[in-house]
Amino acid sequence: MTFALERRRLLNRFSPLDRGFRTVAWLCLFSLGACGAYFQDRWADLKEIADLTVTVGGGVNLGARVTEGLQVGAGSFEGDAYGWLEGRAVAVLEERSEFGLSILHVYEYRRLGNGLVLDVRHPRFADSGYEEYPLSFRQVSDRGPFDLGLSFHLVLLGANAAVHPDEILDFLLGWFGIDPRKDDAFLPDVEVIRQRARSLDARARANAFDALLRRGEDIHGYAIYTEPDVRTENQRAAIEALSRPREQPVEDTPEQPTVEPAETPEQTTLPLEGSTPPQESTLDPDASPPTPEGEAPSNPPEDDNADGGAR
Repeated sequence: MTFALERRRLLNRFSPLDRGFRTVAWLCLFSLGACGAYFQDRWADLKEIADLTVTVGGGVNLGARVTEGLQVGAGSFEGDAYGWLEGRAVAVLEERSEFGLSILHVYEYRRLGNGLVLDVRHPRFADSGYEEYPLSFRQVSDRGPFDLGLSFHLVLLGANAAVHPDEILDFLLGWFGIDPRKDDAFLPDVEVIRQRARSLDARARANAFDALLRRGEDIHGYAIYTEPDVRTENQRAAIEALSRPREQPVEDTPEQPTVEPAETPEQTTLPLEGSTPPQESTLDPDASPPTPEGEAPSNPPEDDNADGGAR
């Protein structure tokens, strides 16, 4: 009796916790797709915490940064970059140049992503938003405001490494359903991401189009423009394409066989008994029509001897 009471007391003590675990388990079972998307986004956040690439090309560049307030750099580089960038293994073309210290740091960056990551374009002379000395803290580029990074390139070879603390925060808060960077690609509905891609905030647009790219959606050639206050013609065309309603897939319907009408045999009309069968006409088509009685023919026939009588 005492054992039974003790067992019941223990069951009552742990039953709320047990019910909680069971509830979570059942929710995951009944929404397996949502759980899969949830873990996909957490895995993507984890992969985006750090970047590491090797650069091959011409130039000399050296830079270090501990947030944008504590950074220094000088030099330029143009060539290929291979490695890990924005959570993906990439091989891209890069062009960068920088010089300055702290917030007086001038930075130009261009990238051709080859469909693996978004392209990055920087305004050249006479382009919209062009500045002779573009300060890095005003731009939307490969560097974030809280990054810890080191980059160098000497003549032919170099490397670039960076850690993104804001991605660490995004990864941790994501487990509680909070997405501060608004870059989740799989759990939100695709229409929600498409709506974010039409935002006036250049950074929010970049995160939304990157999410569409990771999701396998068409980004319509969208490219990041480092000047955040300018929307290029390329960006406007991509946003307009997203604003159009999506085409619904057309279901293939089996073709119905075409039934040709059956040929009906030609019917022959037989004459009735006692009736006279129709007679074929024996009239000469070149003959003159018959003349009624009492009337002279309108065109009398020519007399063959007329000329002879005249002679």
